[in-house]
Amino acid sequence: MADTNLDPKLMDMLPGIAASLPAVRAGGMDVAANSVATSGHGGWRVQFPLAALGWARAASRRASGRGGTARHDLETSNADLRRLVQQLERAREHAERASLEKSRFLACMAHELRTPVNGILGYAQLLRAEGGLTAAQSARVGAMLDAGAHLLDMIRGVLDLSAIEAGHVAVRTAAVEVRGVAAACLALIRPAAEAKGLRLTLNTAPDVPCRIMADPARLRQILLNLLGNAAKFTSSGSVELRLRLAGGGAMLRAEVADTGQGIPAAQRHRLFQDFERLGSGVSGQAEGAGLGLAISARLAALMGGRLGHLDNLGGGSIFWLDLPLADCPEPADAPAAPPVHPAPAPGVAMRVLVADDDGMSRDIAASFLRAAGHCAATAAGGTEAAEAAAAADFDAVLMDVHMAGMDGIEATRRIRALDGRRGRVPIIAMTASAFAEQVRECLESGMDGHVAKPFTRESLAGALECAAEAGRRRAVRDAEAAPSGPLPPVLDIGVFERTAAVLTPDDVRFHMGTLAARGEALLHGLRGSSLSVATGGDLAEAAHALAGSAGLFGFARLASVARRFEDAAESLAAEVPTAARDLAAALETALDEMHSRGPALMEA
Repeated sequence: MADTNLDPKLMDMLPGIAASLPAVRAGGMDVAANSVATSGHGGWRVQFPLAALGWARAASRRASGRGGTARHDLETSNADLRRLVQQLERAREHAERASLEKSRFLACMAHELRTPVNGILGYAQLLRAEGGLTAAQSARVGAMLDAGAHLLDMIRGVLDLSAIEAGHVAVRTAAVEVRGVAAACLALIRPAAEAKGLRLTLNTAPDVPCRIMADPARLRQILLNLLGNAAKFTSSGSVELRLRLAGGGAMLRAEVADTGQGIPAAQRHRLFQDFERLGSGVSGQAEGAGLGLAISARLAALMGGRLGHLDNLGGGSIFWLDLPLADCPEPADAPAAPPVHPAPAPGVAMRVLVADDDGMSRDIAASFLRAAGHCAATAAGGTEAAEAAAAADFDAVLMDVHMAGMDGIEATRRIRALDGRRGRVPIIAMTASAFAEQVRECLESGMDGHVAKPFTRESLAGALECAAEAGRRRAVRDAEAAPSGPLPPVLDIGVFERTAAVLTPDDVRFHMGTLAARGEALLHGLRGSSLSVATGGDLAEAAHALAGSAGLFGFARLASVARRFEDAAESLAAEVPTAARDLAAALETALDEMHSRGPALMEA
């Protein structure tokens, strides 16, 4: 290897190309993955393989000479280096495009895979629920359910890995009762372990703190993966979860020790790698996509920790998780529990519209709902769903997102644009689109919840509970927003005169002109937007400013309606489109009043 100081003009380009070197190497260039490193003197220093860039040392030696030759040699060297930088930049752009395309492909495949899995699991559940099966048939249905669940776990693993690589997984740190999380994870694994005659134990050192700062969902995911692997690959003996301090007391270590066959030394380098299944070479029990440990290692790193492996002295393996210990705030007094609204009683039927362009999914969802005593109507697409919601009253709509023609997002917006109760019907996304940004898009379009395919009878029951709760919240907001008496007047001339009395005529003309201009601009915005929970927020600030000035000059109805629109937009209520229509009507009435009575108002 050779060292050379770089032209200062290239210093600011090095951080960006460092990440591109693996892609260049994969493309055939002989550049080491560690070619770029920082120096200890505040500058940048680069190391290149001699075989690829032997000119670097020679150029450095020639630079110690004098005259034009040395300068020419350095300029040539810098030109060569610039060409290398350009190659690296192109390679990085190519790698970024490839990563983006991979994420899009996985998102598409997730949707395409979840839908048929929904059919497998759904019809198997219906067969079991309908009864009348022989013992052999019941066993086969159980095998179908197990196979479908296993396939779903593999799909989730691939999606988790893709989300982590794309940087879409956020760590939400909170105070975690670590003993409680550990005990809950053991409880979930216990049935499978006891079925094999394994002993499950939890051993916690006395100096382990009660609470740590971590992401509770990710911590559970890692522990369940380690415990599940231990129970799966241990045929007899025990699985023990140990909690202790490590790193001089700076780290919490969770160890999962089993008495299985262990990991042969020749295979340990494959641990924590993507799509590596060691069971086939250890015990012949390989299952899954080989992603559990790889995902767990990445999640540990996101929380500032590490995952590793040791031999168990008693035979078997020890997988350990280290997490940093940070200052953990004292628990605050528990807030008062919100009122619990009961779910719809089992005997009370709900009228539900199921909108899905996949006939199999429609049939399964409708069958689950009817078996639970509800009345289910179906729509084969977004247009049909919007028309059905406009023509009849429903207690809930289960809406697929990706449908031919009008999709579920647009259908939801059209339903929200309906007047009265039908425009406020609770809508739950029932879709194979399960990425976080896809769920967020559903909620921003005006939907009230999300249930992912493959769905079960239980998840649909939970969706209806969510819909019922959304309906109750909406009814409360409607009652609070409903005027208790007659609508305020378009113009309260007395209020206008009191305000005008303390202003000069020029000031009155100026403020009335500003109010009219603001009203016209807001009306244009309301008419020009495809209004939703998200876009309504963009107009809330304008409505706030308008409400204040309108009230000051006596346009009471406009001020009242503008405040209702502002409240709906800022609270992300699904009534944003309805409130926007009310505001547009109030604006038109107020602007007509201003234009028709303009001269008289100016003389008031």
